[in-house]
Amino acid sequence: MSRLRRFSFVVLAACVGGAVLIMAASPAGAVVTSYSQGFEVDTSGWVNSSGTIARQPSAYSNSGGYADGVASKSGSHHARLSRGTCSTDVGGGGPTVGCTGPFTRWGGYNSVWNGGYSTQVDAYLDAGYAHANPDSYGGNIGCLTASNPSLDPTCHGTRFDFSSAINNNSGSFLRDFVFNVGTGPDPNGTVTCAGFIVAASSNAFRTGASPYNSGNSPQCVASSGWYTFKHSFADDGTGHLRVTMEIIPAGTTTAIASWTLSPGDVTSSLGCNRYGWFANQEILDLAIDNAQMTGCGTPPLPAPPPLGIAGFHYHACATADCTPTDATTTAYPCTDAQLATTGCTVGVDEYNPGTTKH
Repeated sequence: MSRLRRFSFVVLAACVGGAVLIMAASPAGAVVTSYSQGFEVDTSGWVNSSGTIARQPSAYSNSGGYADGVASKSGSHHARLSRGTCSTDVGGGGPTVGCTGPFTRWGGYNSVWNGGYSTQVDAYLDAGYAHANPDSYGGNIGCLTASNPSLDPTCHGTRFDFSSAINNNSGSFLRDFVFNVGTGPDPNGTVTCAGFIVAASSNAFRTGASPYNSGNSPQCVASSGWYTFKHSFADDGTGHLRVTMEIIPAGTTTAIASWTLSPGDVTSSLGCNRYGWFANQEILDLAIDNAQMTGCGTPPLPAPPPLGIAGFHYHACATADCTPTDATTTAYPCTDAQLATTGCTVGVDEYNPGTTKH
């Protein structure tokens, strides 16, 4: 699997402004990181590469362009993506267009695999736009490579690619997992669709991936609306990485399209999140909202049981099932009976040093 053409990104130390970076100390002093940006205040945590990102109010009008007048997914604002200078690439079928978009580091790169994490961003899919602007191999190359395509609303792009990448345990880039999105109809005739066609792969750009590639299981999103593009990174139960990629309509938790990618990476070699990147971004005013990452870093202590509940202690054992499998000291709430049968001892209450709780 080939690696995406990428810019050199520098790790953010912290996020400010409207992006929320939540850090909770663990007993070992490590950090659990969650990132959330709803674009209610600003676009902090997102970086302009070639294309730019701008905060816009709900019902923002672009005079009949992409997703004209749609309400934000939530709150009073969302973000719109422009496109910068597009280039000409050459693939097996001839010249193609390539336009890069903005990216986020989800609050900062992470190198600690903690059993799994997820990233997601909401995007508005305008099915009417897709139906009116069918895709082709090279895309709208003449228009998009003109001198100033970002200012020309009649120049219609027909694809975007969104990647969520993972690091290895040294904090270096390991692999991309990409939603490849294009307007229908499918030129290969694999999928019948008058809206957007989406596939999942480990690459982006027209020269590297296609939403119509039958080997990447193309699926149709036929209706206009907000959709959550979600990546879930997990151990498959055999010590290897499994990535579930889902498209979930607003107002539901049920995916209308999903893919499972198993690249063979051993979880002991994994780190955690790298970037979320609109690697190819041809559509002027693509609307996004609610970018989130959860689960990277080292987890904090579990929430303690309420004060005054009899039969619970905090103890010095390694696992949540109260089994002292190694010398690691971690606080878990377990019943007195569990402590007695497993040989764990009542330890210091990490939430109230010097006490035990029962």
